[in-house]
Amino acid sequence: MSRCKWFAKNLVFCRPYRYSDSHQTAQSAVFRRMPLLVHYTLEPFRMKHPPLLPILVLVLICGLSTATTLAQPSAITHNPDVSVTIDASRVNDIIELTAPWRFFPEDNSVFANPTFDDSSWPLIGPGGDQLLSNAHSPNERDGNGWARIRIHLLNRSSALALLVEPSYTTQLEVFANGKKIAETSDFDARVKRRTYPQRVTLPPGPDILIAIHMVDPGQKVVRYFRLEQVSIGGTEAVDNIISLRRYRDFESYWFFKVVVCLIFLAFVPVSLALQLAQRNRFEYLWLAIFCLTTAVDTLYLGARFMAVVPMGPLSDNLSNLLDACVPITCLEFVATFAVVRNKLIVRIYQAIVLLIPLLAVFPALHNVYFAFQPFENVGWVLMAGCLLLAAYRRGNKECGLLLIPLMCVPLSTLLDQAAGPFPRFTELVMGLHVRGVGISPSYIALLLLLGGLLAVILMRFIRISRDEEIAAAELEAARTVQQLLIPPSSPATPGFLVESVYLPARQVGGDFFLILPAPDPTADLSLLAVIGDVSGKGLQAAMVVSTIIGGLRMQISRRPAEVLARLNRALTGNVSGFATCCAILLHSDGRAILANAGNPSPYCDGEEVPTLPGLPLGIAPEITYDETTFTLASGSRLSFVSDGVVEATSFPNKELFGFDRTRAISTQSAAAIAEMACAFGIGAPQADDITVLTIIRE
Repeated sequence: MSRCKWFAKNLVFCRPYRYSDSHQTAQSAVFRRMPLLVHYTLEPFRMKHPPLLPILVLVLICGLSTATTLAQPSAITHNPDVSVTIDASRVNDIIELTAPWRFFPEDNSVFANPTFDDSSWPLIGPGGDQLLSNAHSPNERDGNGWARIRIHLLNRSSALALLVEPSYTTQLEVFANGKKIAETSDFDARVKRRTYPQRVTLPPGPDILIAIHMVDPGQKVVRYFRLEQVSIGGTEAVDNIISLRRYRDFESYWFFKVVVCLIFLAFVPVSLALQLAQRNRFEYLWLAIFCLTTAVDTLYLGARFMAVVPMGPLSDNLSNLLDACVPITCLEFVATFAVVRNKLIVRIYQAIVLLIPLLAVFPALHNVYFAFQPFENVGWVLMAGCLLLAAYRRGNKECGLLLIPLMCVPLSTLLDQAAGPFPRFTELVMGLHVRGVGISPSYIALLLLLGGLLAVILMRFIRISRDEEIAAAELEAARTVQQLLIPPSSPATPGFLVESVYLPARQVGGDFFLILPAPDPTADLSLLAVIGDVSGKGLQAAMVVSTIIGGLRMQISRRPAEVLARLNRALTGNVSGFATCCAILLHSDGRAILANAGNPSPYCDGEEVPTLPGLPLGIAPEITYDETTFTLASGSRLSFVSDGVVEATSFPNKELFGFDRTRAISTQSAAAIAEMACAFGIGAPQADDITVLTIIRE
């Protein structure tokens, strides 16, 4: 009893399925009803004890439904003389003209005449999958073909139209009873542009001969029937179908590519922001250029497909050039990321890839162009992989991580290349759709590549930022130590007035100076002053300065020549680079003893003090230095400057401050000399440390 109730309850759902698919003929209605009927017919048989009465009722209903459907008259019938009879009163939607057409692959205006005898033409149908083996190539620039069919309309009471869908770039013109009634927008120009379904309004009358002239720009012969579909129906229904096709084309092909372009464009400002944060890291800049190039290439490809940009030789060459720019910019990013110092091979490959599109400009070299395309599509991936692998073996682990997303590119290329020899595989893989949105594996690979690039780039950015923070902390610690070693104020110097200015170009500097009064002022009022400059900049130079200052404080002898000789032995072989230095010992009676190791000579009352030349410290261990003796009069000023004063550069003419200007201002205070040198270089960054030391004998 319960089984019968279940069957009676569910019997009401066994209604014929009504589909709104306008591309199926009326005869196939019974086949659309069959799956649901079979499902509910077989359902009782799955029971352990199926009820016989419901089964017999179902069988009877199925038989009557099938017989009724088959007995209904069709809206379209075919005659042996290749004419189609259509009951116009039953054309509620659209009906596809699947009857064979007469087709001939040549061009002659007489083919549009309804009285022309086309009985010798071969029969062929829409769909683009039937090859004419006997098609020959006329001596014309474009391939031409004509298709003809006769239609007889019964009970026609409303306006009817044809839905004509050309194959991709086929241009066409439509004739009805010998009169042109429609043509594509680029038919006269013969431009190779993507064409879309056309609505062609039929003239009044029951008998119509339709002749369609098809032109395939750039092809010497039309060997296929270049119409995907020809249907007939009401004008409103045809307009609805055309709108739906446009929407589905956008959704199936263009929507996902727009999303990909927007994602790539969104990463352009992100990459530029990373470049601004770390100005010395140019891989961020090349990543932005790669993302921009890929987005432009994808947009242009979509514009060609959606007929926004006409197809032709110029459009093809521009598309080939954009295609070549993508691997060039990506390879440059990889080379910069992997810190490739010798980029000769990379430059040669980039030049070849840039020249490959030029082969397509000349028709005679088209075969050579297609032969070099794998070199363009796959070669850059192999070269980028080799660069990253070499960098990984040198210890750059980030390059090893970048290899993983890079492998997505050859995988997508293999999927694209499999379209020809494996069409079934192509339908499964290349025809991926998610909720009606077409998804191409090649663009999925690009997104995976971009995601991998972004992940690795962010890892590098975070690591470099952390390293810079550590380096900044170390520099700050070195600056603190240097300030302790080089105090801002001079110690008490009885009998002498000492002024000093120290302006490092960076956080820590390479200049140094030290004022050492006599250990026992009651017995000796002498003053030892040392000033110099260490080669290099930054933390390394600061460490050498610390070594020199520490060595000076431990000096026992106060003779300038011996002081320089001891410092030279301490530095040679223990530090990288060298140091210039000048030492002077001043006595209270004005006697001065001077030794110089490559530092600028001091000035006394505006005149340069002649000194004997000497090699800088740290070059050779056994070097002796000569001393110069002179007398410093009471009230005289002795000025020492570092090369940062002499080499101060003006902007924008890049003129040096020079020795003449330095000598002219040497009679002023230390603060004034440093200020003038800085003012001279306003507008240009300070290139070197500025140190000024003045000593006046009281």
